[in-house]
Amino acid sequence: MPECTRSQGQRRPILLLTLIFWAVLASTPGLAGQEAALRSVVALPATQPAATPDQDEDPNQRPENPLNWAIGSSAVVIDHKGTLLTLEEALPEGATTLSVVIPGGRQAQAQVVRRGNSTGAVLLRLDSGNTLGLTPLPIADSEQLRIGAVVWTLGNAFNALELDGAASVSRGEVSGRYEIPPGPPIRGRGGVILSTYRGPVIEVSAAVNDGNQGGALIDDAGQLLGLVSLGVAMDRKVGTAVPIHLILEDLGLELSRQSPPPLREADAQLVMAAERVAEAITLVYLQRPQGPGNPRLLSRPARVVSPEMPPYQRRTLQQQWDRYHHFQQVFYTDQAVNALVIDAAEGLLLTSLSNLHGNAMAGFLVDPRLQGGTIGVEVVGTDAALDLALLRAEQPLDWPEAPFRWDPQLRLGDQLAIVGKHRDGGPFTMTQGIVSAVERRPPGSRVPFVQIDALANYGNLGGAVINHQGEVIAMTTLLGPRAPWLINSGVSMAADAAAIYRALPPMRHLGGDLGRPRPGLGILVDDEMRIVRLVPGSGAHEAGIQLGDRIMTMDDVPMTDLYDLRGVLAGRAIGDTVTLVIQRREEELSIDVVLGRLD
Repeated sequence: MPECTRSQGQRRPILLLTLIFWAVLASTPGLAGQEAALRSVVALPATQPAATPDQDEDPNQRPENPLNWAIGSSAVVIDHKGTLLTLEEALPEGATTLSVVIPGGRQAQAQVVRRGNSTGAVLLRLDSGNTLGLTPLPIADSEQLRIGAVVWTLGNAFNALELDGAASVSRGEVSGRYEIPPGPPIRGRGGVILSTYRGPVIEVSAAVNDGNQGGALIDDAGQLLGLVSLGVAMDRKVGTAVPIHLILEDLGLELSRQSPPPLREADAQLVMAAERVAEAITLVYLQRPQGPGNPRLLSRPARVVSPEMPPYQRRTLQQQWDRYHHFQQVFYTDQAVNALVIDAAEGLLLTSLSNLHGNAMAGFLVDPRLQGGTIGVEVVGTDAALDLALLRAEQPLDWPEAPFRWDPQLRLGDQLAIVGKHRDGGPFTMTQGIVSAVERRPPGSRVPFVQIDALANYGNLGGAVINHQGEVIAMTTLLGPRAPWLINSGVSMAADAAAIYRALPPMRHLGGDLGRPRPGLGILVDDEMRIVRLVPGSGAHEAGIQLGDRIMTMDDVPMTDLYDLRGVLAGRAIGDTVTLVIQRREEELSIDVVLGRLD
């Protein structure tokens, strides 16, 4: 049987695209060394049938269904005998024989030879052996890999290799080394289980998408560091890979391993700076009387989407899963949070006010330096406008203080990194980026923030933003389910050190917002933002607000729950005027309200 199942005419467009792609690749600085690696990744096409429209459906009115485009996965070539490595999450359940798409569009068959017990690794072998021009990847010693190292992900992202004949490539850095703890499986759209792997991972800032699973994570020398997984730590939700040294041990393979390239001088300098700053970061587990402060929870749909369902059931269930999937990406998790040591002698710590969701006002420190002990902490001051919270430990802390640069004078394009601590006693994490905007004023805020493009998530919210000299120039803030930007979106806000410097004395000596009167409307609302109580003589009462009115927006900011309302009021003062758009029966009204004192 011929190895190629496509006609020559069908192959020409893919071959042409592949040649063009490699020509561009070779001419791009930093990418030329990865050209050979592109011949080391193959595609495993999806076997799930695509959903087909029913006769009674209007294709012009039918919403797009992700099931109409089944996405495959990836595998990596490791020797000249046609031996492949992939992950269990990349294969159909129970599969033993698989179709493989080779770069350029040719097809072949592969058999499962062995399955690992702890890493989810799977060993495959091409029926034809390595006669298809594939290039085995040399193996790196992933045990030596350091945070900050340049890495690349290669794979069949969104069927790139199947459709266009070449693997998708993304560059990034190692941003963390840790273990994903036991927990429920990671699910994607339609409730499909993406990964059940729990164990050590390499976290990377390079892109990881559907189809990358089982693909290659390589270093700057083109050596295999690990296999890309869709498993993520729920408190960070950043792409990961299973380290290759663990995979080889799990499969009983003895292959020579080479050291990864040393860190570049600038990267090494930044890592050393991050290591120093990490000593001034601790984790605080907060007691949340109201649980995580998420919007009204959505229950997980009872069934997964299936092509066999009637179209109306499939659409409805898909919409439910899409909403659930979205909120799972942005909901808070009940985890220990980052805090910076501000004054060790007084036990003062600084974190993001967003970390105090669920009405948290106290907690305890979680730090290996306590040797299994704990120290209680309480909130002593807040600054809602800057999203800051000041905590005090029950005793002095014998730890370094965060090395703030109080006059950072940040400029567009300045390089930076977010440093955070991850889990009990785990190593620090570091995501890199730049200042992407200055003087940003988010909706409802009168206070400027710095916008950065480094990946920000709940695992580094309240963490240190540092420059290459190891100075803390800002702190990550304003992250949560109600923020218009998503976690790890490349858009996040930070309070710069100069603003923090001005906010610290009022928080420290007067309690900040805790010690001053706060503005309010004089109303009480239910879960749907309908007014259920109106204080006589309040600004809302005097403006003509009525019981049963539903608040739609405040100063053009949509109001979906009480947290949205509090967010806008945090940037206002007593005596300010806000504009409410309310729904009263079938009518929408715009009403100006003077803020009074919140009692």
